[in-house]
Amino acid sequence: MLRQILLAGALAGTALAQRAVDVRGTVGVAEFVDDSQTHKTFGGSARVYLTRRFAVEPEIQYMRLNSYHSDWLFMPNVSFDFRSLDKRVVPYAIGGVGYTRVTDGVFRSFTVDTWVAEGGAGVKLYLNPRVFVAPEFRIGSEVYARATISVGYTFGR
Repeated sequence: MLRQILLAGALAGTALAQRAVDVRGTVGVAEFVDDSQTHKTFGGSARVYLTRRFAVEPEIQYMRLNSYHSDWLFMPNVSFDFRSLDKRVVPYAIGGVGYTRVTDGVFRSFTVDTWVAEGGAGVKLYLNPRVFVAPEFRIGSEVYARATISVGYTFGR
C-alpha cells in the first residue's frame, strides 16, 4: 500500500511539474467607490495551468490607504487565456471569491473580516519566452476598481 501511495505521489508531482506555472509580483491602485479612497496595492500570485488555457491562481494583496488604514486580500482566482502561451500577447479573463481583512485606526481601532468577489481582464505581454508584464483591471463586490501591473516569469511553458 505504501508503495502505491508513493507511486501515485510521484506521478502527480511529475504531471504538475510539466504544467506551466506563472509567478508574478504586482503593484497598482484600488479605488473604493463608496468613500472615494485610493489605496496603493502590492502583492503576488502563482498561476497554475490545469489545461492549456484554464488555470487557478491564488493571490495575496496588501492595500494601503495610509498609516492608519490597510486591507489584506486573499483571493483564489480562476483564469482563462484567450490565446495559448506560445503567443507573445495573451489576453485573459480572471475572477474569484476571497477574503479581505480591513484594519482602521483613525477614530477607534477596529478590524473587519469579510468576503469579496471580483472579476476582470488583463493581458500578458511576453518580453521573451519566459518574462512578461501584465496590465490588469478588476471590479469587486466591495464596490471598488483595481488597476494593476505585474511582472512575472513562466515556468514550464
